[in-house]
Amino acid sequence: MVGFPGESDDDFESLLDLAERVRFDHLGAFVYSNEKDLPSNALKNHVPDTVKQDRFDCIMSQQLVISKEKNHKYVGKTLQVLVEGGAERTDALLKGRTYFQSLEIDGVVYINKGVAKPGDFVHVQITEAREYDLIGVIV
Repeated sequence: MVGFPGESDDDFESLLDLAERVRFDHLGAFVYSNEKDLPSNALKNHVPDTVKQDRFDCIMSQQLVISKEKNHKYVGKTLQVLVEGGAERTDALLKGRTYFQSLEIDGVVYINKGVAKPGDFVHVQITEAREYDLIGVIV
C-alpha cells in the first residue's frame, strides 16, 4: 500500500529499495483510500492523491522491469498449464495458468500452438516472456 497517512518521501524510498533488493516474483500494490469510518481518517499528514498515484505508478513500473527479468528464466522450459479457454484480444489461441499464477492477480500463459479445451492440463514449452505473461506452445 502506498500513500498511508504520514508516509514520507523517505518511507516510500525505503519501500522502493526493499522491493528492488528482494526482487519479488509477484508484487501487488494499491493506493490508500481514505474512508470516513476508518480510524486512519483521524491521522495527520494525509498524502495528496496525486502523490499517492505517482508512488503507485513508480513502484509498479519498477516491478514491471523485475517481473519481465524473472519471467525470462522460464523461456525454453516446459510448464504444466491449466487451460482456461480462448485468448481474447491477442493472436494466441488459448490462455491458461501455471502453478505460480493466481487468477485475476498474476499473469497468464498464452498458448500459440496446440489443441486443448478448458479444464485440460497441458505441457507448454515457453518460447517468450513478457512483463507479466508467458507465451508458449503445447508439446
